[in-house]
Amino acid sequence: MDDHEFPFTRQIKLILLRVSSWPVVHAINYFVLVIFGVCMCTYIFTSCRFYLSSKKNRQFRGNEPPTLAYWLPWVGNGIQMIRDPHKFYEETLAKRPTKGPVTMRLGPISMYLVMGASNIQAIFRQSSSLSFEFMQLRIAHKVKGLPASDAALLGMDDSGAGTLNQSETGVVGKGRIWHILHGIYLKNLTERSAVDFLTAKFVFEFSEQLKTCPEGASAPVVVGLYDFLQTYQFAASTITLVGPRILQKGSLEAKTFWDYDAAFMTLMQGLPKLVCRKGWAARDRTLEATKDWLAAATAGCPPDSDADWEENFGHRLVRERNAALVDYGISFEGRAAMHMGLIWAINANAVPMTAYMLFEMVRDPQLLSRIRAEVKTAMVVGTNTTSVLDIDITKLAALPLLNSVYNECLRLRSSIPISRRLRQDIEIDGYTLKKDNFILAPSWLSHIDEAVWAFPGHPARDFWAERFLQPEMRKVKLGDYCPYGGGSVICPGRFFAKHEILAAVAMMVTTFDMKFVRWSRLDGSPADRGPGMEGAECRGVMTRNIFNRNAKHVQAQVAQSEAPEFAPVTWWKDPGLRKLYFWCGILMMMSASTGFDAKLMNTSQVMDQWQSSFNHPAGGRLGLIVAILDVGSLSSFWMVPYFADKYGRKMPIIIGCVIETIGAFIGALSNSEGMYMAGRFILGFGSSFNGAGLLIAEIAHPQHRAKISAIVNCMYGVGSTSCSWLALATIRIMGDWSWRSLTVLQAFPGILVLSLIYWIPESPRWLVAKERYEDAENMLSTYHGNGDKTNETVVFEFREMKQTLALEFQDKKSSSYSDFVRTAGNSYRVVLLISLAMVSQYSGTNLFSNYANKIYEGAGIRDQTNKVLLSGGQTLLSLVVSVSFSLCIDRFGRRPLFLTATTGMVLMYMGWTIISSQFERTHDLARFGYPQIAFIWLFSLSYQIAWTGVMAAYALEIMPYSLRAKAGVISTIFVKGLIVLGSYTNPIAWDNFTAAGHAWTLAMFYTILDFCYLLFVYFFYPETKNLTLEEVAKVFDGDEAKVARLDMEDVKNQVEEQKKRQSHVEVIAL
Repeated sequence: MDDHEFPFTRQIKLILLRVSSWPVVHAINYFVLVIFGVCMCTYIFTSCRFYLSSKKNRQFRGNEPPTLAYWLPWVGNGIQMIRDPHKFYEETLAKRPTKGPVTMRLGPISMYLVMGASNIQAIFRQSSSLSFEFMQLRIAHKVKGLPASDAALLGMDDSGAGTLNQSETGVVGKGRIWHILHGIYLKNLTERSAVDFLTAKFVFEFSEQLKTCPEGASAPVVVGLYDFLQTYQFAASTITLVGPRILQKGSLEAKTFWDYDAAFMTLMQGLPKLVCRKGWAARDRTLEATKDWLAAATAGCPPDSDADWEENFGHRLVRERNAALVDYGISFEGRAAMHMGLIWAINANAVPMTAYMLFEMVRDPQLLSRIRAEVKTAMVVGTNTTSVLDIDITKLAALPLLNSVYNECLRLRSSIPISRRLRQDIEIDGYTLKKDNFILAPSWLSHIDEAVWAFPGHPARDFWAERFLQPEMRKVKLGDYCPYGGGSVICPGRFFAKHEILAAVAMMVTTFDMKFVRWSRLDGSPADRGPGMEGAECRGVMTRNIFNRNAKHVQAQVAQSEAPEFAPVTWWKDPGLRKLYFWCGILMMMSASTGFDAKLMNTSQVMDQWQSSFNHPAGGRLGLIVAILDVGSLSSFWMVPYFADKYGRKMPIIIGCVIETIGAFIGALSNSEGMYMAGRFILGFGSSFNGAGLLIAEIAHPQHRAKISAIVNCMYGVGSTSCSWLALATIRIMGDWSWRSLTVLQAFPGILVLSLIYWIPESPRWLVAKERYEDAENMLSTYHGNGDKTNETVVFEFREMKQTLALEFQDKKSSSYSDFVRTAGNSYRVVLLISLAMVSQYSGTNLFSNYANKIYEGAGIRDQTNKVLLSGGQTLLSLVVSVSFSLCIDRFGRRPLFLTATTGMVLMYMGWTIISSQFERTHDLARFGYPQIAFIWLFSLSYQIAWTGVMAAYALEIMPYSLRAKAGVISTIFVKGLIVLGSYTNPIAWDNFTAAGHAWTLAMFYTILDFCYLLFVYFFYPETKNLTLEEVAKVFDGDEAKVARLDMEDVKNQVEEQKKRQSHVEVIAL
């Protein structure tokens, strides 16, 4: 073993060598094959059985409904049902267009799935043949943790909850526990006085929660509305039902409870702890908290208490229910489980429904305004605070629009699975459903039936606030709409649930000003508009006295909520944009030129003729030849802002094209190393004037700006790729012209752009800054509006540019470098700009790009053609990746792309570190030499995800107009400085580490450095997705941003009014 080898690398090698010979590996392989075979056979058999049964071939199941196909025996359809019940229902309905019942398996349970309003109505009509108690018992045992002995005791009563005894075992009197409990529910949850008392108590508790919540500062904040309600409405509901002690003594936390709620269906199936660890843990913690509360409540409550509500047991319903369970002989643990179920029942539907109503209102400001105005009519005159006397609940419950929204949300979001056990055989849609089996009837399928719910322009699956205001809704039957169940078993808490939901909504809309920001998943990550019960969340800006976090990501969300929605436009169908993006393509040649220049040094090094011409440079000498291009760039960068701001964005491009062309010819015709370096210095001097990216960002249509700005820097890869593949042709030329011909091609992009620059449009923002308003408006209308100056997008852009630049320059007519540290927002921008330069240029990518020849030789690849082919293939693939992800910049956002790219870079460098250390020890080319090339390629692909195109677009958009050109200077200082540093020091470090037999140490250094970059990106990079260049300022400057406050709707209305006036004038003139 090598004495210098790290222990962990030696251990990794030993594991890799031995693991393949372990018997357990073979056993696992055989096990997987057996499982796969069992699954395939199960699916084939069940599919054939379902097909034959669906064709009314009764030989398999008699008259019973056909059984759905499934993959896993003993699991059945349970996984699909748990993961996405709505999708499962719809797929089943697609297989049964007649809506006939089917049989499905949920773990060990076989159930009938009944679909369609008529079939659900048939179930309700035959309620006497059905029982709900067994399902209640299963829920109590599996989901609530009811001990088996108590479950057996409750199972002795099959008499039903109704007045009539339906028992076959003759249970009478006190033995009818389900009937007794149902009577308690009816008395305390359906009588008018009881419901009014509960509602008043809830209103008081919720108002107290809102008054004392820590989110009580004076500035707006972005919050998850569902998360907010899961904390505060949950606390108010729980205190209303069982008193405050469970949140104190029992330490029941909201998060624990909602984790338990999320695991309901998994626990219902009876899956073991090994499969459902999180759900079991949440249930156990919730149950322990309930036990602590019950013990304290039992000890503290007077035995003769007759109060409607007291602090120990809370509402009298809980106290009476507990007494009934004690009389029946249920243990302490059993009663705690039953009470935990009651806490779940009061929260599991009411809190989500409140959230969904608020989601729809916040998403539609007009609806929110109408609801708020309607709700105020049910508030006590002269107050807008929330206390017990503020809401007239009778009047509130009768408000038409509020009720319509409530019912519409229940229709779309309440997926109550109506479950029953058959006491006797019944017939549904021609099929016989056998006694002692179970029925599951999802009401959601009836709730989205187009035949019942669709109106012109309002499909059944879409939310429409006024659907229940339509006269046709009076014809809707119980089977079409049954959010709380039906038949003899209907939720007794439905009246209080409705009052709680409406009261909570009323208190939220009158207490807070709310503005929609975005949809997200329940963990806070961004999401598309979610379909209700699958875990969608709404994030909104809430203002009353809500907390202020001075975080950039909060300001970003606020800015995105205020961003205008432009009319969609497809560039290839628009004549003006086709012409504009043709000119952008020409300008991109300058970025391609930069890539060609950078790759030229890498490609030239693998050419034997170039090595011979300059006597095989190495070490510091090679580093100087590589770095002189960037030394030239550093010599001229300070001039660029002066020309860009004074003479226009096109002037630096013209100067750069001329200088780069001269430098290319000098380098190609050089007859000494000094002349060659002089040509590269002049070429670098001219490259600093390449302001194509700045001009493209300022002339692009706002819908395409981010994508096209990102693609600009990806053209670096086009130049790099072109250089690599052109080298395959020139490398076969005998003599010096093998590299000279490649060098002279550096002049081509400059000559092309120089010949066409006259026709390329100038930046409208520069024109506005120079008060050339007519020219700016003409440019925008020509290319963004096809000559129409009244185009909504053109009008909005022009006004926003004009007003924003007026604000930026209201104190002075020009900017200076001191402005970068004058405000906190600008200082933050500079830090981000520097970090972008560091990651893009000093993350190890320059080690690969400039010293690929040494890396290939270090990996055992010495043939020059193979090295050129590898280099060309790597750059071509990198180009594809960078362009692809640049086109997705608005879809995925900047932060996710930066994080993904940097994580990949860390992992790839880590892998290369380990592999290269093994290669230095073993010199095994096949096992540790060639794999290094794979890690090089994978690192490059990870880098290209964000640090080529997305990085360039991000650097441009985070800067205001007044500092955008000067930001290029700061960026160039660090980019070129880091390139020079890396170009000069990397070969020295490489040679020294290689000589010592530790070349992998340099890779480890970059691994650690890239990990530090990853942490910085995660904590400090804000999202700027879907914002115009002007509106990005709101992310960094917040309320102090010097940005025009325009409303797109106002602009549209003004444009329409102007068109009407023009039309009227033309008619009169005629």
